[in-house]
Amino acid sequence: MNEDASLYFEECGDLLCVLTAEGNDAKSLTIDKVNKAWTSVLGWSKQESVGKPFTANIFQGGEDTNDDKNATSERAVTALAKLCESTTPSADAEEEESFVEVNKQPTDQAMEDRFLCKDGSFRWIAWK
Repeated sequence: MNEDASLYFEECGDLLCVLTAEGNDAKSLTIDKVNKAWTSVLGWSKQESVGKPFTANIFQGGEDTNDDKNATSERAVTALAKLCESTTPSADAEEEESFVEVNKQPTDQAMEDRFLCKDGSFRWIAWK
């Protein structure tokens, strides 16, 4: 990431994170980098966030924090799995071109999920 992009990433008011897929499923997505907004809103430090599975802090259910905290949002997992499948690069040059094209397309799948904060509370986050 160049210096301008790094500065934008860090100072953006939106929650931003960089994910790495270890496989072709959403549960293999690991957080590589988070910005200041991420740490400010969710309370997790960069050190506590990096290396953690992205889906670990996404839960389904209502406002009641007594819901099953192990129930990961199926909508989020499904959307992330589709992203993993469509953006996994290949060594084949033709497939590499399609990888670049997929990443140029805007994501129109809006999500709204409850993210676990460090203090045990939940925040509803809308994301794409």
